[in-house]
Amino acid sequence: MAQQEIRINIAGRYYAMYITPEQEEVVRRIGKNIEMTIKEMENNYATKDKQDALAMTALRLMINAEFNQLRMEREFKESDKKLKEIINFLEELEEDKKG
Repeated sequence: MAQQEIRINIAGRYYAMYITPEQEEVVRRIGKNIEMTIKEMENNYATKDKQDALAMTALRLMINAEFNQLRMEREFKESDKKLKEIINFLEELEEDKKG
């Protein structure tokens, strides 16, 4: 797949990235979300400079990512348990048919 160069503005600096055309919309949306979070940090907290806002943004994004990962793992375990219960139920029905 051919890659293209895009430039993403984060904290007043542009960063070049090489991505596939299919990734562009998501990457640009992530860049906008990072910028919005930086501005929120600057407006709502006593940040001394961009470095503080960037650090707080990175922390918030990683906390959100970790909680999302934990939630997905929990939901996967619950789904796996329910699927096993269904399989056991169907196996019991099959056994009853044979017996």
